[in-house]
Amino acid sequence: MIKIFNTITIIIFSFLTLFLLCSSSHAALSDQTIVLTHEQGYYPLGLNVELLEDPTRKLTIEQVSSSEYNRQFTKIQESIPNLGFTKSVYWVRFAVLNATEKNTDWRLKLDQLTLSSIELYSPVTHGESSTSFSVKKTGYAFPFSTRDFPNRFFIFKLYLPPQTKQIIYLRLQTTGLMNIPLSLWSVDALMKHLQTEGFIFGIYYGFMLIMIGYNLFFWLTLRDKSYGYYVLFLFTNMTFNSFRNGFTNQDLWIDKPGLNDHIFSVTLGLFLLSFIKFTTTFINTKVLTPFWDKILNSLLIGITFSIILATFFYSNIIFIFILGLALLTYWTIFIVIIIAWSRGQKQARYFFFAQLFGLILVNLTIFSNWDLLPSQFQILNIYPGLEILPTALCIALALADKINIIKEQKEQAQTETLRIKEQLNTALKQANNQLEQRVEERTTELQNAKLIAEAANQTKSQLIANVSHELRTPLNGILGYAQILQRETNLTAKQKEGLDVIYNCGFHLSSLINEMLDLSKSETKQLQFDAVDVRLKTPPQSMFESENIIGFSGDKYKILVVDDRSENRSVFKRLLESLGFTVQEADNGKQGIEQVKAFEPDLVITDLIMPVLDGLEMIQQLRLSSEYQNLPIIVASGSASNQVQKLALEYGCNDLITKPIHIDELLQKLQTNLELIWIYAEEDNEDRTYP
Repeated sequence: MIKIFNTITIIIFSFLTLFLLCSSSHAALSDQTIVLTHEQGYYPLGLNVELLEDPTRKLTIEQVSSSEYNRQFTKIQESIPNLGFTKSVYWVRFAVLNATEKNTDWRLKLDQLTLSSIELYSPVTHGESSTSFSVKKTGYAFPFSTRDFPNRFFIFKLYLPPQTKQIIYLRLQTTGLMNIPLSLWSVDALMKHLQTEGFIFGIYYGFMLIMIGYNLFFWLTLRDKSYGYYVLFLFTNMTFNSFRNGFTNQDLWIDKPGLNDHIFSVTLGLFLLSFIKFTTTFINTKVLTPFWDKILNSLLIGITFSIILATFFYSNIIFIFILGLALLTYWTIFIVIIIAWSRGQKQARYFFFAQLFGLILVNLTIFSNWDLLPSQFQILNIYPGLEILPTALCIALALADKINIIKEQKEQAQTETLRIKEQLNTALKQANNQLEQRVEERTTELQNAKLIAEAANQTKSQLIANVSHELRTPLNGILGYAQILQRETNLTAKQKEGLDVIYNCGFHLSSLINEMLDLSKSETKQLQFDAVDVRLKTPPQSMFESENIIGFSGDKYKILVVDDRSENRSVFKRLLESLGFTVQEADNGKQGIEQVKAFEPDLVITDLIMPVLDGLEMIQQLRLSSEYQNLPIIVASGSASNQVQKLALEYGCNDLITKPIHIDELLQKLQTNLELIWIYAEEDNEDRTYP
């Protein structure tokens, strides 16, 4: 721990020394009129400009260039004037003398991306005493086409006559930070400078893309979350700096400058989110530093909220809030890294140097922008993103170090495990050989017996269930048509007697099937006792003589029958149409849903086991639609299992009948669900109705 803090002290002392040297290097710069010569192509203007604040934002060039306001301009003592967040308009002026004889073409460069309005006033002489100003207007809020030169910064063409002194005025307005890094360039010097700048940014973006591809490969290979979050860290940082250095406004949406404001804050927030997630995964803060893990999660929530606000709104308050969260995030992560390193996490050592370097540069950038540090440090804003390169490299080394440490720990653990295993095997080998053999033999016997018994029970249960279902299907056709024919009035006595025999035999066979199922359940200890309606072996039709129903009163109802067996559909169709219902058929659940939409039935009768889409899935899909939530659905199943019936009710059916169907039971279900009033036929052929 002491070594860590000694290292921090040395590094901070080095940066303070650098700071003092930078502060003193600009103390002797001249504040006189700028004299342009052939020998020099670049002139920084910071110490040569004068400023006038216009809080009303209403002053004109005629006013500020008059003698009344001449003495109100103040000299600046900074190489890069920094006025912080302000709503005032600032007028800037500087005097320039072109001492060359032929070179009249110069460039004025303003290295501040977010000045919303810039007006350049150059003097135009009319005669000996009359002077006016030509004006050029551009800015961050203006279309990109208003700029003299297609560059991320603002570059103006200046015509400076030889051996002539001129006073140039600038009117500046912004909604953010008012920094004024002004410089004057010859054309050749500016071109060389822009080429160098392009080369530097090419190195940055090339390095970032290589790092993204390299670590993406490791993430896809190792499936380590740390590499995944590190790829997001690199990508979001590169995206954020693309907005920060103005390339998106230059190359992507040149006529929508306001879009940059929102996306700039959003990408900064996404970068911070990916940085926090990488840290919590790499350090394993949930286990190693649970308190600081909660702090980081709180920052995650705050940053997410800021991203949502920045997506729909933009203001300096939101931007400053995100910058404050960025400072908190960097300092919190720095503390977490120190704690992790002090607790023996070796892979945190490279991460420490990466974060220390990034923390210093981030603080210098933010504090210099807020005028809390000298303006020399604003040079970091000219090449934004370059500060991440050593940080990204150190983090990559930390990830590689983590993999090596894990590999070493794994090898050590494997070696230790093998050593212990060999010792145990030697000590227990002789004592356990005989016992293991007996246990293995007995275990094998029990497993084989269990497998045989389970296979037999499963085969038996499946066979009985299949046989039951297959027997009920033809029985449904036999008993169904027997009951339909019994309702005919033109049968002879012998025909009626034969139909009664068919029906009684079929009913008896159905009872035998039920007894067989109950016996199978009792043998497999699956028999359950439930309170259900009593089913007698004597057919219901032989217990009493019911009146013959010939129809129903009221509107004509439509019924959809869904069954994969045509004989089952035929029984329902023949019976229901004889009573006056309109019947439509479907042979699976998918067709059933289509018919419900096309036919619009008043009631649906469906089987459960069908190809393509079974009855339960069809009922479930119908009930998901508000249009069919109240549609009566009766399940006609070949299974008499209470579990099947309970499942059908849970899926949303209204009623159930078991195959083979009994007409009296079916008619009672129809009367209940459709509130029918039946029409009965009397022996004297006079109809009467009963509810």
